[in-house]
Amino acid sequence: MKKQLLPAAALLAYGLADACTMCVTGGPMTPDAPGAHSHGEKLGLGLRHDYFAGDTLYAGSSRGANPEGEHLRQNNTSVSLSYDLSESWSLFAGIRHSAKSYRRTEEINGVDTVVSATESGITDPVLGVQWSPAVFSDEHRYAGFSLFAGVTLPLGDTDRIGEEVAELKAGGHAHGAVHDHDLAMGTGSFGGVFSAAFDYLHGPFVSRISANYTLRPEGDFGYDFADAYGWDIAAGARLMEGGHDRTGVTLLAGVTGEHAGDDRIDGRVYEHTSNHAVYAGPRLRVEHDSWLQANLQLDLPVYAHAGEVALVSSWRLRAAVTLRF
Repeated sequence: MKKQLLPAAALLAYGLADACTMCVTGGPMTPDAPGAHSHGEKLGLGLRHDYFAGDTLYAGSSRGANPEGEHLRQNNTSVSLSYDLSESWSLFAGIRHSAKSYRRTEEINGVDTVVSATESGITDPVLGVQWSPAVFSDEHRYAGFSLFAGVTLPLGDTDRIGEEVAELKAGGHAHGAVHDHDLAMGTGSFGGVFSAAFDYLHGPFVSRISANYTLRPEGDFGYDFADAYGWDIAAGARLMEGGHDRTGVTLLAGVTGEHAGDDRIDGRVYEHTSNHAVYAGPRLRVEHDSWLQANLQLDLPVYAHAGEVALVSSWRLRAAVTLRF
């Protein structure tokens, strides 16, 4: 019964904020919701692509004009592996390639100039472990939670951070809404990723509440990205019941929030780098038997607040496939 119920709720909300601290790595990589596998599958291969268009300027909680058409658009492709040590414990490893296409104002030879370019590379990978015991399960209901703890490895390129710190220490200032630390691929430090989720299913009803926290110590060039946290609430219903050699379809609606404070440089607050956002939208999940799961999620902004000026996506899209062997 656990195998039939739990995969339908596996719509974890990964943080994907659009500027400052959380856009550096595209948000935390964590496992999908756990599930029992009736045919003995232990190895999971996950493929995921996230797109978001940072194309709307916000100053505080107000939407601002964007006459230069500044933007920060990201295409993030993630690959993850998981291995079940038991029904409750599993290991996880994830790595992501990020391509950031941007248009921003730069000072060139003393003149503000609009520049368009692309930055790409591997972001800080994640290694971790997940514990996911069932609390209650019978023929019609299921309740369970999962806890994940992981470490981020400082392998992403941080050269852009160095350029920004050097400019600030020389008395310069950021131009426009896309900063060099937004374009960095890594933080330059070992960090932590923690998440918790609670699933409840009753008949066709499916629900999940989850939260995540990303710990970021000071990294290269004395730059300390602010710790970030997020939350997610999703609920919906199974339109088609899955099972052995059957295809299941679940439709949900979800709301997710992402929050981060100001960054620091050499222990001093880098003012106006905080940002907060809330998104909402529909989610579709398709599963076949116990070896294939696919997710599609659309997010639209319902609230945003930037410390000074930041770009927020007018929409975000996620597509993911998980295969079990």
